[in-house]
Amino acid sequence: MMSISIVILSYNRLKNLRKNLNMLFRSPDLWHEIYVIDNASTDGSQEFLTSLRVRNVHVLLQKQNLGVAAGRNVGLKQARGNIVLCLDDDAIIEPTLFGSLVDAFSNYPSLGVLAIRVFHGETREPQNPHGDLRKIVANYHGAAHAFRKEAIEKIGFLDEKCFFGGEELDSSIRLYDAGYHCIYFPDIIAFHYSFDRPGKEGLERFLRWTYNYARVLYKNFPEKVAKNYANRILVGRMFHGVRRFGVSATLKIWDAYHKGQIDGKRQHKPVSERTVDFYANEELRPEFGNVPIWKKALAKLR
Repeated sequence: MMSISIVILSYNRLKNLRKNLNMLFRSPDLWHEIYVIDNASTDGSQEFLTSLRVRNVHVLLQKQNLGVAAGRNVGLKQARGNIVLCLDDDAIIEPTLFGSLVDAFSNYPSLGVLAIRVFHGETREPQNPHGDLRKIVANYHGAAHAFRKEAIEKIGFLDEKCFFGGEELDSSIRLYDAGYHCIYFPDIIAFHYSFDRPGKEGLERFLRWTYNYARVLYKNFPEKVAKNYANRILVGRMFHGVRRFGVSATLKIWDAYHKGQIDGKRQHKPVSERTVDFYANEELRPEFGNVPIWKKALAKLR
């Protein structure tokens, strides 16, 4: 029988964290252990976590913010379950769905990471709109997903240079290259209580995402392919960045992209031709630069 370890990454969202854990504590018999990694919160989250006295709940307090990938790796490396469910502190999943998680990994030996269907917690809008059919997808939603432990171990866990953004695509590419699939299961659902950060914090996150997507593409794909994908991503980031943060953000967005391009080339670890061909599919979603801009524009006009 497969067992489930849960890894929750926490950073300054005490209210969400309480809600998340309270949901999981309703059904302690359905999971094997929980690891809560707190990335140096200052809002009372660490005090709350140290006060917990719940069996098989392990609190791992960090002295500094390690970022998403490195923070999640702290729990991934310690998790003992065959399945590791990763949740952001503001993502809620019904424990009754844990049986479906076990069935999925038991019935699909090539399943390396399970892409959970994620809806916004308040608006109920889909955040990864892949529809109602089970399918292989390009990558998973970072707020809620589940790894086969042996698969994430095989690829050396998450790329810790992904402080914010990019680890979903990078790990999915490397899992595919190692013989696994990222499969979307529409019947396994999570609710994500996310919001757009305003001002300086929002721009900083936007730039980190831009940097890491460029870096991940150049790190994994041949330079010509990476340039094609990354340039398409850049056009979209420029458009949305200027609309959200103003024209003054243009140079910062370009600089983040350019640094990601340079670092990706330095860190280049080429994937197989089979993997390059798979990700060249223009129908693959979520889109990561694989869709020509003219096709995206045409689709919006329809």
